Amino acid sequence: MYNIGMSKTLPPMYSSKDARKHFSTLLDESQHSDILIIEHGKPTAVLLSKNRYEQLLELVDQLEEHLLNLQAQVRWQAIQDGEATLSFTEVFNEDQ
Repeated sequence: MYNIGMSKTLPPMYSSKDARKHFSTLLDESQHSDILIIEHGKPTAVLLSKNRYEQLLELVDQLEEHLLNLQAQVRWQAIQDGEATLSFTEVFNEDQ
């Protein structure tokens, strides 16, 4: 359901100096693989394709929706078990 081709191996890594020198090459490479940019020995940025970026945003949306559904299920179960109640404003609040 949430698999969007995430690999467990590290992406190709380039120093920030090399990334500046070869930016157009890295743009092409980013269409096939995420690229990790290293500065002062530490990861500082990731270069990824627009398509990959949109996939990640979609994944975040799906996960947020899934979390809200799970929270609603837990709340509903608590109400059914008599451990929680719904207030009048929760039932009739038009903003939600």
